[in-house]
Amino acid sequence: MSMQPDSNRKRPERKKTDNILKIARWGALALSIPFEMAAGPYIGYLIGSSLMRHFGIHKAVVVVFIVMGLVGSFINTTIIIEMIINRENQSSMK
Repeated sequence: MSMQPDSNRKRPERKKTDNILKIARWGALALSIPFEMAAGPYIGYLIGSSLMRHFGIHKAVVVVFIVMGLVGSFINTTIIIEMIINRENQSSMK
């Protein structure tokens, strides 16, 4: 008889490490949401204000770029949330 470990079974410490890594990945994705929501409008403000300063464009352009940045942030945030939900559903199916 051979005393080789079953390759299909995971050792308990390996399973615990996998769970910690999954939680860390979800946490990293969840923590990126506030940064994403702040960065979009800020980048829009920077672009709009630089266009206004260099080319003398009307001040309303700044507001347009801020809104565009906010919309982009919402889109990226929904993508991040969908990634979190999909990963959770995939891990619960196993």
